[in-house]
Amino acid sequence: MDMSPVEYTVRRHDNVLAGLEAVIAHKPTSRADAMALMSQHIEMEGVRQFLGKSLYKHGDYLDWRFNVESLKRNYLSILGWQPIEKSNVPVLFIKGGDSDYLTAEHQPLIQAQFSHAKAHVIANTGHWLHAEKPAEVLRAIRKFI
Repeated sequence: MDMSPVEYTVRRHDNVLAGLEAVIAHKPTSRADAMALMSQHIEMEGVRQFLGKSLYKHGDYLDWRFNVESLKRNYLSILGWQPIEKSNVPVLFIKGGDSDYLTAEHQPLIQAQFSHAKAHVIANTGHWLHAEKPAEVLRAIRKFI
């Protein structure tokens, strides 16, 4: 979803990481407090709600179910990509219409690795399309399958 099989070189998630770290540092005792902390760093409500699904009660405060330190430490590896041998498996690329993560310039690299690639664009949504328009994403996946 909204990713190309290319190596990305621009850090686009520093605000998200800052929001995650704010929750760790302040140890909120309620979901509302955690969401308020994240809102100081993460503008999109849908993204905060999506991330908030991974909060859990850890003693007296809320914490993350995933390893934030590992995400920070491995961020550049997550952005990376090693080209793969061409696959004949049908693949669906779902793009947010307002996002610049999956671009026309990436098309040759996609075709070089996925000979049966199809694309579906979800209009009026950005990179976090699964958080912004989950029903449309599910509809595209179901149609593809």
